[in-house]
Amino acid sequence: MNHETGIHFKTVEPMENPDNCSQSNFYKIENNSPYEQELYSILLAKKAAKEPISFDITGCTANGRQKILWIR
Repeated sequence: MNHETGIHFKTVEPMENPDNCSQSNFYKIENNSPYEQELYSILLAKKAAKEPISFDITGCTANGRQKILWIR
């Protein structure tokens, strides 16, 4: 995890881009999110358990990626 740039990740499913962000190759958990470490932990746990993830996208980041609000 890079605390300066946030967390970038992809899914095996086609990328969703409901807000037409300019960069649709990665989702991003911003480094200023109050839940950055918790969201990262959920991603790692789901990956290790080979469980599907679902998440809420809330607009675009400053660099044009889909911004993740929450993961379940």
